[in-house]
Amino acid sequence: VRNYRDAVWSSEPMLSYTCQSVLEADHLVSVLFNFRGFGGLAPLVQPIPFLMEKSVLEVSAAVCIQATYRSYRSRRALACGVRTAVALRRAALCIQQAHRWGGLSRRLSFLQGAAQAVREIKCSTLYIEERLFLGLNLINGVDRMASHMPEKGLGFAWKDDHLVVVARNFADSRKEGPKKRSVRLPAWLGAQAGGLETVNLSEAGNLTPVVGLQGLLTMGIGDPHERHDRDLVTVTVAATQHAAMVEPCSRYHPKALAASGGRLRFLELKFRSLADAQHRMLLVYMCTFSARQGLAVPLTHKTTLHSPTLAQQIFHLWDSYGLTWSPSDRATTYRLRQRYLQTYMDVVPLAGRDNWSSVQGRDWLHDATEKASSPLLGRPASGSPASAVGRGPSFGSPVSCTSPLPPLVGGEGGGGG
Repeated sequence: VRNYRDAVWSSEPMLSYTCQSVLEADHLVSVLFNFRGFGGLAPLVQPIPFLMEKSVLEVSAAVCIQATYRSYRSRRALACGVRTAVALRRAALCIQQAHRWGGLSRRLSFLQGAAQAVREIKCSTLYIEERLFLGLNLINGVDRMASHMPEKGLGFAWKDDHLVVVARNFADSRKEGPKKRSVRLPAWLGAQAGGLETVNLSEAGNLTPVVGLQGLLTMGIGDPHERHDRDLVTVTVAATQHAAMVEPCSRYHPKALAASGGRLRFLELKFRSLADAQHRMLLVYMCTFSARQGLAVPLTHKTTLHSPTLAQQIFHLWDSYGLTWSPSDRATTYRLRQRYLQTYMDVVPLAGRDNWSSVQGRDWLHDATEKASSPLLGRPASGSPASAVGRGPSFGSPVSCTSPLPPLVGGEGGGGG
């Protein structure tokens, strides 16, 4: 008996036996047909299927002829040559593979970048560029994250004097019945961020209303703008200042170079502990990261303020979000504050709903009195201008403050912030 391990018939392995004579083959076939143990309600053994060599060759020849004819008809029906069709099919497979794995790779890149940003925090005092600090709520309001990313359902809030991650439950179509699953911060990322607590939206309880991402960042340390100008650190990057003076038409962020004049102003943020600083770093990174640019608003140490790489990142963010007004333009600063710093909410999500064209076109500048289309979510609480925790598919709608904030005053007008 010969074992054909690689040969199959109707998805079953085949065995081949060569009889010594025609008479032996005839007797063997008769036994297989007439064996009584195959029949009845309780057969002794299962029937043994068998094929004669001639039948196998005839069926195999018919299959080859049919396959050849069908492939010929398929090639004749093509609107292009065979090589072109093969190239198109391979291209389609490459596109499908990139699409299926692209979302996972973008998500892993986003989470790894957040973990790296948290690991780089070594002290409790951090610095943020003044103009980016003023535009935090604007940046958070843009739909910056890749589509179908599970982390879009997360948010940050202030509860019991500390920062927490808010997870929203939603129906899982892969499970039967009313079962729901929760989108949560990965455990390994939460552990690297100093054990950041995660709470469900339905069980969050009373959350402290904040003025968007900027308000949540400064909870517990006060508004840096209310402090004296001596707390502002002005940095002059030599290479950047030279480019701003002698290359006003440079292809590297020309508007941002002209708006800065080669100088950047940083606000000092003194947090209570190293763990608190790491939590705020994770907050800013996840709420401002852009999948398009691959950048987030930087929170950095004092030793890196003079880095040309940091200056280039800041200028790139200025150009991307339209923060390139003149240093002497106080009206733009006031309108930005009036549009994005008058909304209280309980939960700050990772991304908003504004599109890039509206932000880069400065639609908020043309109509500053219109209610901000911010992603900072919540619903009105009874007897309070602030919002409460929202319910439903999204965190809710923003609620305006009772009075506008005053314009920014101080050194260099509103240029830094």
